[in-house]
Amino acid sequence: MPFVKILISESETLENDRFNDDREFTIEELTARAYPRKAETLSVLVPENVMKSLKEIADRRGTTIDALVRLYIGQCLRKDLSDLFKNTVLERTEEILRQHLSSEEEIIGIMQKIRSSYQSRVKNHENRI
Repeated sequence: MPFVKILISESETLENDRFNDDREFTIEELTARAYPRKAETLSVLVPENVMKSLKEIADRRGTTIDALVRLYIGQCLRKDLSDLFKNTVLERTEEILRQHLSSEEEIIGIMQKIRSSYQSRVKNHENRI
């Protein structure tokens, strides 16, 4: 997922009072949704200390606890769905390799290269965050 910094001028990054850190925004965060979405209510019991932490972070960001929790759910859900898709693609890739190659060592080698390439991309992405 690409990250962008919003620049006001060549030397000035957009300042947002809600964030006291060097915040980068994802494309999804910058894209306004122009259509209404149906929603359902979810009630969750959380420990008092978690609720206190959520309130502190929401206040710091200038948002509500509800919006913050929706953000957290959305981020984790996108990651889990991405991982599910990745695993499905890897499983299908291995199936196709098995149909076309007879060498188990070759199949294992190719799959290791694919997985290590993915892992290095994930680490590079995490280091940028």
